[in-house]
Amino acid sequence: MMKLKDFEVEEVREGGGDGVKIKINGEEIGILKGKISLIPEGDIKNYKDEGFSCLWLYEFENYEFEGKNGWVLHKIGESEIIRKDKNINIQQTRDSPFKNYIGKSEIIFKKEEEKKEEKEYSLPIEVISEKLETNKDSPLFYPRFYKNLILSIWEKFKELPFDIAPVVFTPTSYYISLRASPLFTFFFLKNNKENLKSALNTIRANPYKILKEEKEILDINKVSEVDADTIYSILTNPEYLYESKSKLGFRVKEKYYLPKKVLSSLKYETLDTPENRFVLNFLKRISQDIEELIRSKIYKEIVIKEINEIKGLIDDFIKDPLWEEIGEFYIFPSYSTVLRKREGYKDLLELYFKYLMGRSPFEKIEEAINLRKVYELYEFFCALKLCSLLNGTKKKNVMKVDEKIRGKLKIKLEFMIGNKNYEFIYQKNRESYSGIILIPDFSISEGKKLRIILDAKFAFKKPDIDKENIGEEIEREWEEGKVPKTGDIIKMHAYKDALKADACIILYPGEEDKFFKEEGGDTPFEGDLKNLIEKILTENEENKENLKGIGWCKMLP
Repeated sequence: MMKLKDFEVEEVREGGGDGVKIKINGEEIGILKGKISLIPEGDIKNYKDEGFSCLWLYEFENYEFEGKNGWVLHKIGESEIIRKDKNINIQQTRDSPFKNYIGKSEIIFKKEEEKKEEKEYSLPIEVISEKLETNKDSPLFYPRFYKNLILSIWEKFKELPFDIAPVVFTPTSYYISLRASPLFTFFFLKNNKENLKSALNTIRANPYKILKEEKEILDINKVSEVDADTIYSILTNPEYLYESKSKLGFRVKEKYYLPKKVLSSLKYETLDTPENRFVLNFLKRISQDIEELIRSKIYKEIVIKEINEIKGLIDDFIKDPLWEEIGEFYIFPSYSTVLRKREGYKDLLELYFKYLMGRSPFEKIEEAINLRKVYELYEFFCALKLCSLLNGTKKKNVMKVDEKIRGKLKIKLEFMIGNKNYEFIYQKNRESYSGIILIPDFSISEGKKLRIILDAKFAFKKPDIDKENIGEEIEREWEEGKVPKTGDIIKMHAYKDALKADACIILYPGEEDKFFKEEGGDTPFEGDLKNLIEKILTENEENKENLKGIGWCKMLP
């Protein structure tokens, strides 16, 4: 199969309707019809430079392709559910190829040549939603919203004081082959820079050495110890004997002989130890991961100066002539008391265990960033935004990454309000009183009591209003206004009842903040989610106001 690469694609509106002509190297291969948006021609270069495709399709939409010159539609995204019309040149999707998917994807076209060889062309596309907009001035304009979402996630990571909980490691831990994601590399270095620097300086100032002993043939004047091996070497190596003029040495047939060289022990100090091999190997791995981080174009705006400083520190340590004699690293010295007790080495071992955590917990975020899964990124953004808010309420906190479920980012944040301890958890299975397992996005508990549920919803609707009986100004506000979907509000009622929480709040990219008390009526919100959370947690206990209920809060990057 021949795959076409680096061909220009010319996309032109077809008759002013929803559809595009698709060309490969000037050859028109067909017309794709359906709900489609194109980047304005004057902006195409800018978007391509940013890694965005110029062709945008929509989730929950069906598409039709009318092929020309032997080209057919093979696949849209992961979907191969394509049927042919009576007209053999026309193909249609049986069902929407994208459902609950927003981000980067592709359309694959094929053409069979006379020699039974197939040409294949992959056209990159962006899948967007009605929830995002093509209006460049809107905060929900897809490229701007996506970019702000990524940068916000990075900024929140930089703010948070992670403390990764240690897990049980075996000697085979070293052989975990998965690379750390660039996101994890950045977070790890940012939060452990000083500990890494201190450990390397301590090791360099007082590196671990061992006294090594080797048997060698030495000149007699260099021998300091004589043992049975020395005597045996004299008797078995006559070529090293010379005749003595005095009556000293070994007597053989009235002649005396002395040795010029003998086998003896040579003792010397060496840095070539399993512990030092581990140190250099770990630092080389970090250096490689930093290079991958720097090469990742998506991170170029937030790879700050300190990351290059850390790489310089590591590379300077690795290239020190002090370590020239150290050999290759093959076996992890898991039972070494040097690694577990010696200053510098034990600190680096602890950092190594933390670094192994990067094999999987951040994969989900990395995948969402690479594929531009905006709905998943929005959930991650809300998680980190909430952590940042709650971090500001604490006297002391610990934020941990839980690796119990591979590929998922599980976050637990312990915080305090006043003298009360609370726990914020991202993604936790909770059993309702009917036995059904529910998984709210975020929950805040006080001991065993579930207090607040927060759910990220990348969805909204226009407010219900009679457009025929409103003025122009109110209609404009209606067009701009966005509120949660009725189904999502109903879900909050269900969560509150099933899990017996005090309050449930929707987080969404809308325009309105509301909180409705269980006893009736709404309460002032004013966009301050942190203040509302504190009031729900504390005022119930002080009986100042019963803030049990449900609500929603706008949250945009």
